[in-house]
Amino acid sequence: MARYDDPKTPAAIFSQYSNLSAAEKLDALNTLASRDIYAMELLRKLDDKSIPAKEITPATVRQLSELKNEKIDQWIATSWGSVKTTPEDKLKEMARIRDLVKAAKPEFISASRGRAIFNKTCVQCHTLFGEGGKVGPDLTGSGRSDLEYILMNVVDPNAVVGKDYQVWLVRLKDKRLISGIISREDDNAITLLTETETLTIPKTAIERRKQADVSMMPEGLLTGLEKTDLLDLIAYLQTPSQVPLPPNASATR
Repeated sequence: MARYDDPKTPAAIFSQYSNLSAAEKLDALNTLASRDIYAMELLRKLDDKSIPAKEITPATVRQLSELKNEKIDQWIATSWGSVKTTPEDKLKEMARIRDLVKAAKPEFISASRGRAIFNKTCVQCHTLFGEGGKVGPDLTGSGRSDLEYILMNVVDPNAVVGKDYQVWLVRLKDKRLISGIISREDDNAITLLTETETLTIPKTAIERRKQADVSMMPEGLLTGLEKTDLLDLIAYLQTPSQVPLPPNASATR
């Protein structure tokens, strides 16, 4: 639906939004964040609480900010807040999480619940134990058993960004804005990996594109989590083997 500049699109999405799965909601929100006119309708739904603010991810907020719309920027500043980017702020956030982990009682932490949180917030982009997306690195063989590795890569994902994981911002001639990673390019088209889909875009359809000096992974993923969810997610990220999901939790995106 994001491919077509149709003013009826937001209403069509909103009419079905409550029936969508978590992955489908993410796709819907990214569609609404792809065009100025769609984004303004999304902000109205957020303001009247028809769509819970907690369902807006930092990645969606970043895409909204890239529309360079003054009203949208004002909404982000007043309703969402800002993600701190200074080294001092990141170090304080790492210290906060480190202290929480140190003080936590193991009997109250659940890696299984952490897997459900991972499926909600991380699996769109990352693979762990053979399940997940390909936009970001496969975490299975990484140094995730080390808390400092997790803190550095999640709290400050832009500290060291591999070229293959730098985000591209692509503006099409029909005014759609798409952000993702270019996985392939030839004389005729580019293949762009987003959080939810793989797009082959003809170069003739592109108005402009630029590579940002940031990772596809947004900052602030841990900041908005409740203490219990944060500790459960870290426990799952550090577990050496797959754990079962809690009852009634979905194993898919």
